[in-house]
Amino acid sequence: MVRRKSLTAEDLDFRGTEAVLGVNSGRYKSSYEAAKQSGLSRDTCARHVNEGLSRSQARQAQQILSSVLLKRIEQLIISDYPPGHQLLKEMAEKVRNKLILQFRRRVT
Repeated sequence: MVRRKSLTAEDLDFRGTEAVLGVNSGRYKSSYEAAKQSGLSRDTCARHVNEGLSRSQARQAQQILSSVLLKRIEQLIISDYPPGHQLLKEMAEKVRNKLILQFRRRVT
């Protein structure tokens, strides 16, 4: 399950959106000026303006990988088959490759 965003995170997302809109509309001359006015860091503001992913968006694939692996490990334990290190590694690689393919299909 994905963790709920705190109010601070929602506030930062709002500020980032406002900064992007300000740069695109010409209210701010640069992402640096938008960062100063909105109280964001220069890097965060530049990432938002350049249409980069937020931290939570960038980590979604990792969170999905963790939850899928956890379900498979639980199934193995329930069936009295203790998963070893090599098996876990192989399962993680298979799930990761499958998720990468799904993600690439969505992006293109």
